[in-house]
Amino acid sequence: MLRVATPILLVAIGAAITLKAGIFNVATEGLMLVAAFLSVVLSTLTGSLLVGLLLTIGLTILLALVYGMVTVTLRADPIIAGLGINMFAAGITSWLLQSVLNSPGGFSSPETLILPGLDVAAFNNLPVLAAIFNSQNAITYSSWILALLAYLFVHRSKYGLQLRATGEHPVAATTVGISPVRWQYISLILCGFFCALGGMALSMGSIHLFTKGMTAGRGFISFAAASFAVGDIPGTVFISFLFSLFSSLTIRLVGLGIPTRIVQMIPYLVTLVALIFARRRIRL
Repeated sequence: MLRVATPILLVAIGAAITLKAGIFNVATEGLMLVAAFLSVVLSTLTGSLLVGLLLTIGLTILLALVYGMVTVTLRADPIIAGLGINMFAAGITSWLLQSVLNSPGGFSSPETLILPGLDVAAFNNLPVLAAIFNSQNAITYSSWILALLAYLFVHRSKYGLQLRATGEHPVAATTVGISPVRWQYISLILCGFFCALGGMALSMGSIHLFTKGMTAGRGFISFAAASFAVGDIPGTVFISFLFSLFSSLTIRLVGLGIPTRIVQMIPYLVTLVALIFARRRIRL
């Protein structure tokens, strides 16, 4: 379950930060998809996980800033702009797979790298904990630390206070010298960073390939988790693991004879219900 939860958790934290800055960021699906694609292709071409990760982070942040330019600077509707980013991500990755990489269904190669699994020595004598926490990749372990850092930043620092003031009371924030535009762009940079890690965890965490449309709505699920928690990091973490639990249950339920298509609907139905309630809470 932890490997299933990692991409959703990371992207949800990024969505939560932008939500706290007053941006209803539905572009997380597209950012995650682009990151998943770039991480596999770039790490394969460069022969280095680190270089591939850094390039993926940089390019994903760049795409997040493009979204920011459209929504923050040009004041376009964030939902329409986000859907545009998602459509662009789906289109560009499909085109690159088919026309450039000559691999329409997906991309993988013998040279494609995979994130290595790590073991925590302290759990070796505890079989139950070892089965849960050992053999996870570095991004999975890092996600827990990053979740804590995000909480300290958003809820326990003066910078987080300025970020939250930007989203809650932008006019009042301006009167005390806080620049809402600046903090919205900072939130988008952080969101791009988290989406890059989430995309890489998805495509290189336990496998080493990218398939067309492989995010399969996980970016929307992450956004729903953040929205349901109204951007609060602890709530976002909890809801992310809850949604991941439903995703994991679908695998178990298939073996019980329940039609596959009905089972696969469960995580998305839960997400849809959460989005409806989250949107009503934000309006109230």
